[in-house]
Amino acid sequence: MSKEKSGIVGVYAGREVTAQDIADAFSELEAAQNAQRWIPVTERLPENEQRVFVCATRKLSDGRVLQIRSMAMYEDGSMPTEKSGCLSSRA
Repeated sequence: MSKEKSGIVGVYAGREVTAQDIADAFSELEAAQNAQRWIPVTERLPENEQRVFVCATRKLSDGRVLQIRSMAMYEDGSMPTEKSGCLSSRA
């Protein structure tokens, strides 16, 4: 039987691969990406007092663009400072 008739489109790591194998792999990849996708704040805010990764872009007065990336703590303003779990020890 020829490869065209059997549905085999190639070989990967010693295994014959069909068009259905490729379609299944893309479906699994899409599901994994959706499960682990980046969630923008326009869609949902983080929980209070959660660490977040912040990305900001600033245009400087001389025309250069500065990209800032940092870890930060999200605060929604609902918790008094005294009750925050994020206090550092004070001298």
